[in-house]
Amino acid sequence: MLARVLSSAVFGIDAYVVEVEVDIAQGLPAFATVGLPEGAVKESKDRVKAAVKNCGYDFPSRRITVNLAPADIKKEGAAFDLPMAIGILAATEVVQKSKLAHYFILGELSLDGQVKPIRGTLPIAVAARDAGYRGLLLPRDNSREAAVVKGIEILPVDTLTDCVQFLDGSLHIDPVEVNLNEIFKTEMSKYPPAKPGALRLLAPQRGLIAIGKEQENLKPMDRTRIALSPQARIHDRNAYSRKCQTLGVPRQSRGFT
Repeated sequence: MLARVLSSAVFGIDAYVVEVEVDIAQGLPAFATVGLPEGAVKESKDRVKAAVKNCGYDFPSRRITVNLAPADIKKEGAAFDLPMAIGILAATEVVQKSKLAHYFILGELSLDGQVKPIRGTLPIAVAARDAGYRGLLLPRDNSREAAVVKGIEILPVDTLTDCVQFLDGSLHIDPVEVNLNEIFKTEMSKYPPAKPGALRLLAPQRGLIAIGKEQENLKPMDRTRIALSPQARIHDRNAYSRKCQTLGVPRQSRGFT
């Protein structure tokens, strides 16, 4: 029994498509992950097995092989937990496969099946849209960040069961949408002293990046922030956010989420 689930990973500041292939064959119970998985990815088998069982589904007592393609690029993080679980359930015909070719699936699983946030959702959303896919199924905590990218459905899920029911058609999930203009207006309103100079810069549709020291003893107003005009290109905003994610800049210090 074979199933294929679409997912993604970040390489540098950009993302690429990862195909999570799951094969379930006769043999002694085993769970092998191939495709250059690092530590957190190898540990996924224990989280996935517990999450599947605790959500009320049967976990197959057979030989399970998970391949993360392309196999020549190292895979890091726990974002493959959810696509692995969906792949196993699809291979055992618990999940319908008709929607799997249209959506990226990402998320870390807790042992009770809750879907936990991951890193890199913004560049992943850009990659999915540019590749022509319909949308993303991802943790709710990451949904607003990914929804900055227009032209693709951002569907938040809270549990493994939510994802299964959506793929089976028994659950409708409303796509998340954000108002970029409101986000940037709110950010500028937090810094009244900087507003006059910012308006002069933003009038000719230029972008403004305000940078300060990131230390515990500084006031919030002095910390690293960014404010870009609503007229600035979406591409520029997304590129800035991808760099922030890659460099590990805290979300609250980027000026928007």
